[in-house]
Amino acid sequence: MKRRVIGALLLTLLCGMFAGCGNSDSQTVEKEADSTKAAQVEEESTPEVKEYGVAWFCEVLNESNKLYTDSWKENLQKMDEEDDSFVFTNIDVFDANGSTETQISQIETAIASGKYDTFVINPNDTEGLVPAYEEAINAGIKVVDIGGINSDAKTVYCIGLDEDAQGMKMRDYIQSYLDANPDVVLNMCLLEGKPETTRCLPRLKYIREMAEQNPDRINLLAEAWGQWSADEATRITEDWLQAYPDLNIICCADDTMAMGVVNTVISAEKNGDILITGSNGDEGVLDFIRNGDMLATTGNYLGMMAKQYAEVTRDVTLGNWNSSVTVYSMGDAVIELVDASNVDDFAANKYTKTE
Repeated sequence: MKRRVIGALLLTLLCGMFAGCGNSDSQTVEKEADSTKAAQVEEESTPEVKEYGVAWFCEVLNESNKLYTDSWKENLQKMDEEDDSFVFTNIDVFDANGSTETQISQIETAIASGKYDTFVINPNDTEGLVPAYEEAINAGIKVVDIGGINSDAKTVYCIGLDEDAQGMKMRDYIQSYLDANPDVVLNMCLLEGKPETTRCLPRLKYIREMAEQNPDRINLLAEAWGQWSADEATRITEDWLQAYPDLNIICCADDTMAMGVVNTVISAEKNGDILITGSNGDEGVLDFIRNGDMLATTGNYLGMMAKQYAEVTRDVTLGNWNSSVTVYSMGDAVIELVDASNVDDFAANKYTKTE
């Protein structure tokens, strides 16, 4: 009888143990299932962070171009930090140093690398770069053209600077100078950049037209291609000073060349006798204007330009660009005619003005 009781007790204990083990296993399985489900929910609720690469191909990384490409990068990085849905893994700038061959090679290498989704291209040659543009588009890369390439092989033509507006502002300024000095006759030379950089031709086009229409007030002596180079501008100016003793104004298509002109004129001790104009609003030129060694320039608000370039780059890259907009212009709000009367105000706002 005692054995039966003991046996019954043992059986009861064993059943309890097995029942306990069964509950534990069941609870473990349930917990694991809950953890898996929670992980799946968390994974589904976490948005995918898309990675993009962008590159800027610059014809010449001179002072003004470096300043606004640096600001372009900073704006893109800020946009990246403010939005968790994407990240720019590559934001690169390439300097062609004025060489079409170099720029083509840089673009081809960048295409082959597979690192980039969008190219921003400031072409050294609006004709010579057409095949490179087409190669990029055919590779699935979006192209923001800022040089007026002679091809449809681009996503959008972004006009950072309204070159016509720059040219007309300087023309009007010279006309106002003539109006204020009715006895003055301008003996003028024009210093262009490069013939292949066609988008920049309007910078001096309107001054040339004004000279042709007013031969009694403007005597157009000579024109030359300065290659966007201070050294070449120096050489040309030395020749002009020898050839044209009555020369009293030199108009330049950019400030890099204007600085070469100013330094040459100062060396010849003719500063004050020869008026000099430029375009871009580079720091060195602003100092020349303050000192009275240079008359004026069409300055660019680089902070405003860089922000808009970055916004276009971001929207094109993310697929948010309105495809019906094939030409985007910043207008003339980014351009300021700068002379001694407003040079300090312009310098104070050149990088900080964004609207």
